[in-house]
Amino acid sequence: MMHEHSETSTRCGGRRGALTEPLILAALQRTEAHGYDLRTAVTEMTGGATAVDAGGLYRTLRRLEEDGFVTSEWKEAESGPQRRDYCITPEGRELADDWAQHLRRRSELLSLVAGLLESGEPEASEAEDGR
Repeated sequence: MMHEHSETSTRCGGRRGALTEPLILAALQRTEAHGYDLRTAVTEMTGGATAVDAGGLYRTLRRLEEDGFVTSEWKEAESGPQRRDYCITPEGRELADDWAQHLRRRSELLSLVAGLLESGEPEASEAEDGR
């Protein structure tokens, strides 16, 4: 079931850096973390296939927090300044599920389109119709 958030239909995809949000959610499902750790986790989870820039990461985290999908709190670091740790909420887990469904549907569509491009042959009904 899709999450009943006002932006659900536009939230999944359609924006520049569209994978930043689901990648952050995936990392936060594993453990709470601060920004640098999240960037590292995304790079490791994707085997280096993608990296999140710091600006995009923090903009996305702020938006997720404003929308109630993550929470944050300042914590003392062992050395150096305080850091803000982020944690996924139950609503954030629902959004992660929505993203998984969206990306699976998108993957199926992309596979279909790639197959059509690779075949290069019109379907039988198209050939009969003279398309």
